[in-house]
Amino acid sequence: MEYKVNPHLQLAGGEMLVPNSRQGLQSTLSYYTVNISAVSTVANSALSESALRDVGFQARGYFLDDRLQYRGGIFGGTRDPDGRNAPRPALYLQYDFFDREKEYAYAGTALGKRKILAVDVGGDKQGAYRSETVNVANDTPVNGGDEVGLNVSVLHFDGRNKFIAIPDQNNYLLEGAYYFHKAKLQPFAKFETQDFVAAVNGTKDQPLWRRRQLLHPRPEPEMDVPVYAGLAAERLDYPPEQRIDHAIAGILFLTPDAAVRPRSAIAHDSWQWRIGSRLGVSQAEKCQRGFQWLFTPIIQ
Repeated sequence: MEYKVNPHLQLAGGEMLVPNSRQGLQSTLSYYTVNISAVSTVANSALSESALRDVGFQARGYFLDDRLQYRGGIFGGTRDPDGRNAPRPALYLQYDFFDREKEYAYAGTALGKRKILAVDVGGDKQGAYRSETVNVANDTPVNGGDEVGLNVSVLHFDGRNKFIAIPDQNNYLLEGAYYFHKAKLQPFAKFETQDFVAAVNGTKDQPLWRRRQLLHPRPEPEMDVPVYAGLAAERLDYPPEQRIDHAIAGILFLTPDAAVRPRSAIAHDSWQWRIGSRLGVSQAEKCQRGFQWLFTPIIQ
């Protein structure tokens, strides 16, 4: 529930997206590379989030001709056994150079319909735990309907003695895509890495990378051109340094009446390809019926 006092102050309460990063506030219908980056969600389980959401109160507002916006709130976070856990404050600031983004969830790819250049910072804490993020998001329409998309994120997480399963780490994300509006085709690529500060923690979070979802069906009512089929490739490396590197590239094929996204599980230091399609699926039953085929060679 939200109450608008004026453009500078809007108050909300309930379960909502936590305003600590652009990745966490992005619409799930518009990821460049199909799914949210794992390097931006390492604290979700520890903080007892539900699909990036937490229960709390939030204020948000807009200044400087609606180009500068803020979101700040107090949330429940994880619950201690004695019920005396510290609150979880979160704060997010963003400046839009072109189109103003005043929606609840931000766009990833805008499919050539908006011109977006946004710079933001955010973070949250609970007890000793801390996170900070910096992000630059860009969607530029070109060639009468095509789009060049780019997103760069730097994220820091440190569980300290609050969440010992979250070692001190600096994570980096780079993703981009080019949308061909006539062909309804969007090649994409992503590179992400977890760089652990302490050498002893170099392999703690490896299970996060054991399984990735790249192509999965779901309805996309808000997108004019939802995903129809996809081709994707991934590579995962565990180099000698204390970090985990991950890269993905692929192509999304788009139509107005069906939705499918890549799904695969990757093996250590290997490539995995999958091709998927879904036919004859109604808007209400996209996740229940239809035809799907996969081809999955593994190249070591």
